[in-house]
Amino acid sequence: KKESKIDKQRKLQALKGLGGGVTTSFLPGTTLGITELDLGNGFSLFDTPGLIVPTQLTNRLEMEELAAVLPQKRVEHVTYRVNPGSCVHLGGLACLELVDEPGAKAFFVTIFVSNQVAVHV
Repeated sequence: KKESKIDKQRKLQALKGLGGGVTTSFLPGTTLGITELDLGNGFSLFDTPGLIVPTQLTNRLEMEELAAVLPQKRVEHVTYRVNPGSCVHLGGLACLELVDEPGAKAFFVTIFVSNQVAVHV
């Protein structure tokens, strides 16, 4: 059954009106178990914990650093063309470099980062 935009909006409004037990955070690790939210009419929404990957960059940052680099509001993506021999710096977090070797071709990279993270090409 297709759900109308109005029905989806009503469900979102219902979620906003729920009290108790429901928390939100831009920091990972907030959801500690499976949480079921009853949307009515036989519909439920399940919030589950995300994956904690030891090699994930965010696991290497302190809480203050996480608060600075994780988006707290909607971010717009930006796409860059990276040519051989050039790189893209994501603040002091990472550097994506395309090595200039025979046969290397330019590629496009789309980046979603907090507005607090400076991107340099």
